[in-house]
Amino acid sequence: MSEGKDLTIFDKKKEYEIKVLPLVKEIIKQCAILNIPVYISTAVANTPAKTTYENLGNLPGSGEIFLKTDYFAKYLLVANGFDVKTSAAKDELEDMLIHTPIPTEEDYEPTCLD
Repeated sequence: MSEGKDLTIFDKKKEYEIKVLPLVKEIIKQCAILNIPVYISTAVANTPAKTTYENLGNLPGSGEIFLKTDYFAKYLLVANGFDVKTSAAKDELEDMLIHTPIPTEEDYEPTCLD
């Protein structure tokens, strides 16, 4: 949950099915015809217990499309509850930790508080 924000409670499942889903399906259909990979994730309900998402798409593998940078696999992992951490961020963090000296007592100067 976002820090310092009140939780927004809603249930728009019926509205999604009636008004939004037909549009989403048309977008996915047109993207499939044009061989454009697409992934749409919509939060349709939110309660103190959980957020409900509807996820639909036409993913690169289904159209024999191969992308230089393919984020779709990560989107699917997140949608299925996995935490995704990139190796670049991990490598950067490890590099920062390895090259950051651990302070000793000599590194601290006494502070006089008045």
